[in-house]
Amino acid sequence: MLKTHVSSFQSQGEPDVTACFKGRYIAFELKAKNGRPSKLQLHKIREIQRAGGIAMVVKDLSQVEETLNEISRIQQGNES
Repeated sequence: MLKTHVSSFQSQGEPDVTACFKGRYIAFELKAKNGRPSKLQLHKIREIQRAGGIAMVVKDLSQVEETLNEISRIQQGNES
């Protein structure tokens, strides 16, 4: 898992957290309860999704847990 820190060396709009989990590329844009993603962040999320990755805006840890659990369930079903 990689947590991205904003700097002048990073391209804008990149998700805050990226990871490979059970063979799937995942990206999370972290926002506070009332936070909103920028247009560029939404564009990057759509690009990842179109390429077959999983990307989303999350506002609490439960959303991340649900996503990882769902990937695990799907992966287990594919192994049967």
